[in-house]
Amino acid sequence: MIITTKRLLRDAGACENRYLLLCAWTPADDDAPIPLVDILDQQGLDDTLWALRAMRVDTDGTAVARYFARHCAASVLHLWKCSVPPVVLEYLRSGAEGLRAAARDASWDASWDAAGAAARAAARAAAGAAARAAAGAAARDASWAAAGDAAWEASRAAQIACLRRLLTEGVPADGIVEIPQRRTR
Repeated sequence: MIITTKRLLRDAGACENRYLLLCAWTPADDDAPIPLVDILDQQGLDDTLWALRAMRVDTDGTAVARYFARHCAASVLHLWKCSVPPVVLEYLRSGAEGLRAAARDASWDASWDAAGAAARAAARAAAGAAARAAAGAAARDASWAAAGDAAWEASRAAQIACLRRLLTEGVPADGIVEIPQRRTR
């Protein structure tokens, strides 16, 4: 079980109002163990993710944090407009530390390439787009906002479920993150 304490949270620089909220439902003892799953239940995802930086050293929180980060990154691969470098896919899948720097560099390079391509395409399309965009923009923006809110809530719920599973069951023995198949457009 991944735990922290009030002392560890305070020493890590927890913000005062969130720390005081935690103090309202935890034992008075500054060194009493606080399971991170309890923080998730009482204070939500953001506070729990922050608390991962203030774990007791005898718990496996670093493995959970890294697995969760890889899982979240893999869950948004479908949003990439460019091809994902193989080293990035393999690092996200396996978490092999030897691949981490190469995956970071490759994803950075791919992001810059995609940003440049998007900027060039936007510049080419800008001339005729203004008139077309104005017609129906309000309806489109409203539908996108509603779809965005629903997608955000679904994504947040999936993240909470994954983190709860990791905090209660630990990282899977093989450490493998499932990489969803990308849809071709």
